[in-house]
Amino acid sequence: MFLRRVYSVALTVLLCLQYLHAQPVVLPLATVWEIFLPGDTPNGENESWGIAADGLGLWWVTNPDYNELGAFRDIVVHSVNFDGTIRDTAITHIGGPFNQQAYFIATSGSRVYVGGRTCRSLALDLKDCDMLVVCISRSSGDTLWTTTIDGGFGYDEADGIAIQPNGDIIITGWTDAGSKKWDAGIARLSPSGEILWQKSWGSDKNDHQDGHIVTVEGKLFGAGLYGGSVNNLITARGFDGQSSIMRFDPESGDVIDSTFFGRDDPWLNLENALGMAADTTLMWVTGMTTTSENNNDIFAAAYDQALNRRWYYTCCGSGTESARSIVAAPFGQIIVVGQTTSFGAGGADVVVLQLDDDGTEAKRMVWGGPGDDEALDCILRNSTLYIAGRSSSKRGNRKDAFLIAAPIGHTYAEESKAELDINVSVRGSLVRITSGNGPLNIIVYNVIGNQVLYANNVSQNTFELTAGVYVVWATDSNGVTSAKKVIVPN
Repeated sequence: MFLRRVYSVALTVLLCLQYLHAQPVVLPLATVWEIFLPGDTPNGENESWGIAADGLGLWWVTNPDYNELGAFRDIVVHSVNFDGTIRDTAITHIGGPFNQQAYFIATSGSRVYVGGRTCRSLALDLKDCDMLVVCISRSSGDTLWTTTIDGGFGYDEADGIAIQPNGDIIITGWTDAGSKKWDAGIARLSPSGEILWQKSWGSDKNDHQDGHIVTVEGKLFGAGLYGGSVNNLITARGFDGQSSIMRFDPESGDVIDSTFFGRDDPWLNLENALGMAADTTLMWVTGMTTTSENNNDIFAAAYDQALNRRWYYTCCGSGTESARSIVAAPFGQIIVVGQTTSFGAGGADVVVLQLDDDGTEAKRMVWGGPGDDEALDCILRNSTLYIAGRSSSKRGNRKDAFLIAAPIGHTYAEESKAELDINVSVRGSLVRITSGNGPLNIIVYNVIGNQVLYANNVSQNTFELTAGVYVVWATDSNGVTSAKKVIVPN
């Protein structure tokens, strides 16, 4: 009887450990401050696709419905302190008779650059929308110049920017290339905003340059979608293609190398690279894929300069996921920021994924409320993650632009490393956690991912748990997070 009970307990523990391995624990993303901004009309909406930083603070671009110009979208650039205070100075408003929307913001020297689209009418097929690039003085907020780029056939928008050593600006995005339908659009501007050249590149179907563009040892790379379907529906056409990574010649705008991945069979199978990051040797892309095991997943992949893939990863569950933002952390991990409906507080929630340098998931965190919370851009500065997007959690079906700040540190995924940071001992039903590196923030989850304990800023903690398998997450005073499995016997 005793042996049978021991076998039963051992089998239960084994099954629990297998479940833990198959189902990563989802943690709450702790924020130090949050900003929500509605549109300027009484029932107006707002959204944010871009965030940047310099030594003085954050630059946050939003697209509110603007009351003074007929409730159409405008562009507003906000200067934000690192403590979350919006400054009253150096705020720029970019308006017009119809829609203006910003999809990126970047700083360089004394200037801030904003890119997106401007529309000359309310045409349903958006054929009167052009690329928009605005140069702003960082000190005063004054607009120095504005440039629109028209491909000549229809819809155009700017989605990525790369500042060149001589001050020229490379812009990428979408352009309507006429008989070739949508193409990746590429343009080079002078420091004064003059168009030096503009080009398009792609297949005989629809192509987008959706991801940010990055520079790796002087080489310029972009990411997007290749070979989408061709039809006349502006809301559906061209999204069922493959992800693409392109290497551009910054002097000529020619694409000199490319690679594609994801299924290429037609109709609603897609893999679109929406975000990109790089260091001196590698680059990482993220986006969405419908070709993974769970369908509608986030993907992340690493490539070298020769466009050889190093690893490929997908996340997260049976719901719908996508990601537009990916950053390389100074502590060696890759951080992906997107949204998920597979878990969280309701609707779509922001999901933050920490991946080791081999693509192994080390940590998964969520943030959001009862509505839809969608992350559209992020930056990492001094171990603080800043995320911008749009949210309907505050006003029901009305969307607000949001900007949040969340401390984020290195995660040790291996238990052997985790034991160096925290000490966990079990005696009967009592579990004791101690740290040799200052106070800890502790969260304990059971085997199905429910939080069973939270303790903030404690140097040691002893608590009682019922029999079962648990995961202890502890963050020390240096921001290092460690994970430890705990088995409490019967």
